[in-house]
Amino acid sequence: MKEIGEIIYRKQQVVIATKHHKGNVIAPLFEGELGFTCFTPENFDTDLFGSFSGEHERKESPIETLKTKCKEAMNLTKCSMGIAREGSFGPHPYIPFADADDE
Repeated sequence: MKEIGEIIYRKQQVVIATKHHKGNVIAPLFEGELGFTCFTPENFDTDLFGSFSGEHERKESPIETLKTKCKEAMNLTKCSMGIAREGSFGPHPYIPFADADDE
């Protein structure tokens, strides 16, 4: 019997909004488990939404930045579904001199 994900998403295209090759990790999971056909747009610069190096300041929260990345990639590629990942690192709110990851 086919899994429900295979039936719903089989061959559906989904754009992965990334610049830093995260699609190499994300795509096999979504393709294998759900049957999506994943692709990454060429020359899509996610650093413009904020970068770890600080070259580009993130102007929105991680969740809003994530939504913006997806929408921009979907608009660019005319795809109706998108996947993105967003995280930030900074000082831990309770432990001095420790870093925290906000995904």
